[in-house]
Amino acid sequence: MKANRLKEIEEMRAKILSSARELAQQEGWQAVTIRKIGKQIGYSPPIVYSYFKNKQAILQELQRIGFFRLGQIIRQMHQVSKSAREFVINASLMRFEFAFEHTDLYQVMFHLEGVVTDFQKMREEIKVPAIIGESLCSLSKKYVEVDPHELFLHWSALTHGFISLMLIKSLPIPMERFKRLYLNAVNRFLDSL
Repeated sequence: MKANRLKEIEEMRAKILSSARELAQQEGWQAVTIRKIGKQIGYSPPIVYSYFKNKQAILQELQRIGFFRLGQIIRQMHQVSKSAREFVINASLMRFEFAFEHTDLYQVMFHLEGVVTDFQKMREEIKVPAIIGESLCSLSKKYVEVDPHELFLHWSALTHGFISLMLIKSLPIPMERFKRLYLNAVNRFLDSL
């Protein structure tokens, strides 16, 4: 009996999260409310509150899911890449593809569209910054000690900056051309190390 109840709880939580994502895709994150989620799934707001304390809790769970999925993809990429450079290029490409395939999650993960959550803990849990930072350090041709965290921040600013520009539709560039520009920028960054 207890296992069935846990399964019901997880199914309802998944339904709520799915509804929040659907609403965000249709109307943007600012328009997502507990009331709208409840209406969409056919339950009153108090029922939704019994599964999530507030909208913030829903956003944080979606953020956790997004970082977990992206982290999983990047860690798998790390295991199969033949070189550090190949890994960083592929991780950059995976980040790009993730952002455009799961735009709503990417927005929650990186505070776009007015979404605000505490994501420092999430980023630390997935260990991606360390993996990418260490790979970038191994590519450095400089004879001074380089900081993996600093290199990760540089890579992250470059990749996230490009992705954000395209997500907010500020550049009238076809996606395939934009993707080439993005990968060229990543390669130039790697060459500069």
